[in-house]
Amino acid sequence: MYKNFFKRRWICQEAVDYLMSLPKMYRVYYMVQSGNDLHKLLIRDEDCVQSAILDWKDSNVVCIGVQYQEDGFSEYYHVNGYIDQSDVSRMKETFDKFIAKYTATNSALDMKSLYAMQHQLRTEIERVCGVQCAYDGKDIIYNLTGISQEGKERVLDMVRRFNKDCVEVAMIITIAGSTDERIGSTLDELAMYEVGVEDSVE
Repeated sequence: MYKNFFKRRWICQEAVDYLMSLPKMYRVYYMVQSGNDLHKLLIRDEDCVQSAILDWKDSNVVCIGVQYQEDGFSEYYHVNGYIDQSDVSRMKETFDKFIAKYTATNSALDMKSLYAMQHQLRTEIERVCGVQCAYDGKDIIYNLTGISQEGKERVLDMVRRFNKDCVEVAMIITIAGSTDERIGSTLDELAMYEVGVEDSVE
């Protein structure tokens, strides 16, 4: 944490220029500690628009964060003193590795419109497969064990169509917190599945 007792500027212009040059879809902010609380102060939004209220003279700056879209993960560069030109290469290395994990876009669409499209896509997926998700937000989390066999088949048939160019699909098999009875039933189903696979191979 950079305490900055004399209220001087805590970051050089070269570092600011680098942060402003990051691709669209990344929110850039820094965090300031006040007592036991951390406050997030926006540097620029996902459309690369710089915040109008920055004076760069804050005290107790903890880190700079880069976040992928409005509800995505963040990567942090910790601030231990004045950030000068010699820090920019390390900062760049930290954030470039993070940015490389995500799909780039050439779209000129503003982020507000993109976020609306994300919500619309969720609604459309639920309409097409005929199964509603019980959780709020953009992402769809289906408890496949808790829906009908017909609904389960519709969801799985739909997901099979999503190729590498479509939205990402992940599956979670929840083992933590399961009971002895659930584990036993699952082992029985695995044994029956394994016999079925072997029979189909023969």
